[in-house]
Amino acid sequence: MFVDPNFRPKHKGFRLGLGAFLEAMLDDNKQWMAQDITYVTGDDHSTLEDFKSLCSGWLPDVIPAGMRVKFVRCRAKELHDRFLLTDRGGVGLGQGLDAAGEKGDIQEVRMTILDRNAVHQLWNDYTGPRPKYTREPDGEVVVTGRKRV
Repeated sequence: MFVDPNFRPKHKGFRLGLGAFLEAMLDDNKQWMAQDITYVTGDDHSTLEDFKSLCSGWLPDVIPAGMRVKFVRCRAKELHDRFLLTDRGGVGLGQGLDAAGEKGDIQEVRMTILDRNAVHQLWNDYTGPRPKYTREPDGEVVVTGRKRV
């Protein structure tokens, strides 16, 4: 699970970051090692209809062919921190999950390794039976990749 409240599908830095993370999930035979990939983001950068259209239009070319990624929008004012979470562990990130631009002042990100209890709690906060964060009604879109790797 990826969590970044500021994710924007049309923003090149976010697409570059997403593509790199997803390619890192491929094994030596180019098979993905994750069965369920979710990206949680905020709802304040576009309307829901525009968000779904932007995801469907801009993201298939950065997602490895056949891989499916579910994008979920939550109330942005409730979100702040950025995370990468798996069933085995996770990290918190001080900055976003996007690649810095060439002129960006910040070219590095501090990562904090999270213990299993913290990861479990965060996982439930975003996707558990009683999530802490408010999901936008009908605020999910699944994108299937078509990038050849």
